Amino acid sequence: METGHDVEYLGETGQMQLRCGKAFPLGMDSMLLAEFATVHAGDRVYDLGCGSGALLLLLFLRQPQLTAQGIELQPEDAALAKDNLMRNGLSACASIVEGDLRSLPQTQPPGQWDLVISNPPYFAPDKGRNSSNARRAAARTGTFCAPADICRTAAHLLRPRGRFSLVLRPERLEEWILALHATGLAPKRLRCVHHTPTHPPSMILLESVRQGKTGLSFLAPLFAADWNKQHAHRADKLPKVRQREDTK
Repeated sequence: METGHDVEYLGETGQMQLRCGKAFPLGMDSMLLAEFATVHAGDRVYDLGCGSGALLLLLFLRQPQLTAQGIELQPEDAALAKDNLMRNGLSACASIVEGDLRSLPQTQPPGQWDLVISNPPYFAPDKGRNSSNARRAAARTGTFCAPADICRTAAHLLRPRGRFSLVLRPERLEEWILALHATGLAPKRLRCVHHTPTHPPSMILLESVRQGKTGLSFLAPLFAADWNKQHAHRADKLPKVRQREDTK
């Protein structure tokens, strides 16, 4: 039985509950990605590397009329995601697969999803801080999946003109752009996230379209300090927002 501090409340009125357990706690990167992604009523949404299912819950808060699925490699996190969906009454319209996202092109029919979303490992296996926790190390570094693997799977799942939204580190933007183009995904919308106007970006939100035309739009930068102030009225319902680099 979890205690009260194991539960984080989401939404204006805390209408959804999220248990993170030993998975990564909810951070600003997931919250901003859920706000950034283009989502419509009736969309079919796939979350690659869904962890505890936080992104799916946040998307359902934005748009309840979704059909969704997530895949998670870590058995404990996949079980937690299933439990979070059940606790929030979403089991009839959302499901979790325990497995390797790289296997989906062999097990899933192509072109069946409107939106693929991912908060992938930020660092290459030989970069970033090491973690003694195997689950955190796998989520922090691309030990089990590189950008090319994730883009290949996203392109397979998406229908023509379907959207792929993700959050990434600025220093890996070139690698992601190359992987997206190689799999037929055209980057279309990009937004940099800075702590303040005087700080360089700490993360990038990027949305691509399968078989989309060339032409990338740069949205106005987002400043984390301002975003926190704007959401201060929800502080009693939302968890303390953490930037990704602080939680990994």
